[in-house]
Amino acid sequence: MPHTPFHRIDKNHFTVSRIAGAIHQHLATYVISGLLIGTLTGCGGGGSSSSTSNSSASESSTDTTAAAEVSTTTDTTADESSNNETTTDVELSALDVELKALIDTFSWNPDPLAERSLPDIDSPLAQLGKALFFSKSLGGDFDVACASCHHPLLGGDDDLSLPVGVGAFDPSLLGHGREHNDGLPNVPRNSPTTFNAGLWDTALFWDGRVESEGQEDNANGSVSGIRTPDTEFNVVDTNAGDNLVAAQARFPVTSSEEMKSEFFEAGSDNTTIRDHLAARLGDYGVGSGELARNEWLVAFQEAYGTAEDASTLITFDNIAHAIGEYQRSQVFVDSPWLNYVNGETNAMTDEQKEGAILFFTSVDEGGGWVFRLS
Repeated sequence: MPHTPFHRIDKNHFTVSRIAGAIHQHLATYVISGLLIGTLTGCGGGGSSSSTSNSSASESSTDTTAAAEVSTTTDTTADESSNNETTTDVELSALDVELKALIDTFSWNPDPLAERSLPDIDSPLAQLGKALFFSKSLGGDFDVACASCHHPLLGGDDDLSLPVGVGAFDPSLLGHGREHNDGLPNVPRNSPTTFNAGLWDTALFWDGRVESEGQEDNANGSVSGIRTPDTEFNVVDTNAGDNLVAAQARFPVTSSEEMKSEFFEAGSDNTTIRDHLAARLGDYGVGSGELARNEWLVAFQEAYGTAEDASTLITFDNIAHAIGEYQRSQVFVDSPWLNYVNGETNAMTDEQKEGAILFFTSVDEGGGWVFRLS
């Protein structure tokens, strides 16, 4: 049976799917809690998958934004509601006693957002970042965007075992059915979710190559500097940006497999690649005239609150910062697990509790706990 496209898009644009407001409860499966996030973020990493919800979105003829509201509703029965009520006065079962002992061992913060500063999805910078995130104009050959491998309606990833970046048969097809023109995936690591990227304080990418120098709690790498592949080993990158997520956003566009392609700026260093893409969006210098229709300057001026010209304002530093703010706004911590940690004993089923116990039991004792997530 042929696959139905998840989203179809024109050459330079992704239709923006807004995730502000209500969202299906099944998205909570991508999050255990604010301090237990099952994936590292950024292209070239790994992550979770969800079932593709085949739907279509209207095409846009503008290279900046095109909003398509996603209506999400959740039906909750009286029985379901009663199961989520706090039951602190109920005698704990053997499962609860065992699981709560494990929870006490890890000393989790019951409110993972309490000491963090994260952007709102409706903030001007997050909205600009969303437009950039869905735009193919950041792909070297105009055939891929950040959202190609990290779509919010696919749980922040692409629903594939291995991603297909550049060179897809149908660049406008996301999820199942997206295939590379040589028949094999061209990115060697599973796409991670972008959800809760703003809750990481140590490093991003599966190999941790974007790493916080001081790894301060609740800082998302914003305090003591960040090390990246652009600098020598153990040397802070002064161009990394304000946080780990902004630093991560600088690298997918430099990968020949993920976004750059083999031919765009072939042989150039990362700075040259990024500068060319910024000039493309700003319609200046080497990128002048590369977009048939270009409204990015107005979008940047509105988001950054300035009347500066394109060559001053549309830099890759500002591009990465805006994309990072959009990703950092994708916060999903309201889950049955978090409710359970906060004392709602009936927030999870017995089967879920058994799974949690197995997950947090060390490998030596027959469980799945290999390393401590941060």
